[in-house]
Amino acid sequence: MERARFVSQAQTYINTDETVKSLVGIDSTHPRYSAFLKGFEEMFSNDAIIGGMYDALKQAGLLKNAPSRLVIDFTREWMLSMGRKGIQRLDTEDQAFLLAVRLVYFESMPTEQCGQKLKSEKVDGRQFYTWLAGAKTDTTVSRFLKLTSDAVVREVTKQQPPENVTEQQVEVAAELVGRRIAKQYGESKAKLVGAAVTDPTTVSDYEICIAARLIWTETLLLKGEPRRWMVRGLFM
Repeated sequence: MERARFVSQAQTYINTDETVKSLVGIDSTHPRYSAFLKGFEEMFSNDAIIGGMYDALKQAGLLKNAPSRLVIDFTREWMLSMGRKGIQRLDTEDQAFLLAVRLVYFESMPTEQCGQKLKSEKVDGRQFYTWLAGAKTDTTVSRFLKLTSDAVVREVTKQQPPENVTEQQVEVAAELVGRRIAKQYGESKAKLVGAAVTDPTTVSDYEICIAARLIWTETLLLKGEPRRWMVRGLFM
């Protein structure tokens, strides 16, 4: 399939109810449907994203005679993968927004399940999008999809991160986070966080989730340079 034909088809199928239903698990009756539809339309009208997707599908052998559902599933997971990699190329406050969304997502699930997902480092793309569809406002959905699109573009085009931080800066910020946790939640929680960061295999699923939630919460409460160092450090 030629690139021009692929671009045309991509922009056509992303406008259908079936595509949003497959990607997110909602239909046109859902209150967040329009926000998702607009966000995906903007993503799939970006030349860099479509070009990168074309190359990925071609490499995977999915450009010819592949089931449409498989192509949609592959596209979703490819977008999430590129987005995760490209987050480090975003501005700090955009990263902070995504960190806040991540915190709320992992707070929404049982603690044991949260820890299991963190240990496996795997997040089901469709499950996450379905959860995101429950956001209270279109603004949250729209900003998340816009930043996902930006991250994918920056990853596909290999744009350099706008701000760099050193390991030493991250270590200083992490120590401040540890001190905040000890002050707010007690030394036992601070020790738990330290153990989870040093060697996750030594703590339970429940404990690693608690540790992650505390780190993310206190990171978002930091001010000035330590906030920048820690936020960026979490996405390095």
